[in-house]
Amino acid sequence: MKNLSWKLVIALLTFFIGTVLALIWLTLNNKPAERIEVSPPLVSEIKMPMSVITENPQESSPVIEQPSNNVEIEFPVIENTIGLVVLSDNYDNGDFVQIYNKDGSLWHKFTYYYDDSDGEFEYANENFRPFAFHPDYFVLALKCVGKKNGLYEVIVNEETNLKKYVKANDKVLKLETWEKHLLGLFAVGFDEKENPMLEVPQGRAKKLITPDATFHPVKVKGDWVKVKWETTPKTETKEAEQDFGWIRWKKDGKLILELFNFC
Repeated sequence: MKNLSWKLVIALLTFFIGTVLALIWLTLNNKPAERIEVSPPLVSEIKMPMSVITENPQESSPVIEQPSNNVEIEFPVIENTIGLVVLSDNYDNGDFVQIYNKDGSLWHKFTYYYDDSDGEFEYANENFRPFAFHPDYFVLALKCVGKKNGLYEVIVNEETNLKKYVKANDKVLKLETWEKHLLGLFAVGFDEKENPMLEVPQGRAKKLITPDATFHPVKVKGDWVKVKWETTPKTETKEAEQDFGWIRWKKDGKLILELFNFC
């Protein structure tokens, strides 16, 4: 009887423990999965490279406009000109530049000594667009196409090729050859690819190692101009070092340089 009681107790404990373990197992396996919510990033937090930003979201990539390398530079025609009419050294305060029509009547006049307190050039003429003109720096250059009866025929509008006349004996003006005009400039610019620097006219190409150099004309020989530029700047203890080379200034009746009257 005593052995039977112990067996019954052990059986009940075994059943109880098994039931508890079974309930625990069922509870763990029937627990619903935990939801993990992921918040979408804010628009301001999305960083896109500028190269893919486009105004049209339908497109997969933007259309990026590149500057054209095929832009043709229109060089000024100097063929059939005998030089330039420019201001003479005699020009002074109170003098006027006077330009005439073919019949001798006055077409336009102006002075470089004017009241610019309002920031305006009071002698402005919309049809006066010569080869070079700057009222603040006493710059004037009119392409001259001929001389007849004491008058220089000049182009006063480079866009329309309008021609007028100035008196050849006008003390405030003078005729200057293209060669002399070049040597009176502050500097010239040129296309190194189309018009490379040479060691001598029609010689070998000269390699330029000075970036952003300013080229000053010093001599003209035929279609070529000799220029100089600084390779090292001037210091308190040392003079500037210079180099020289030749570039073509005209070709096929056209001027192929950019001209700078002042710095």
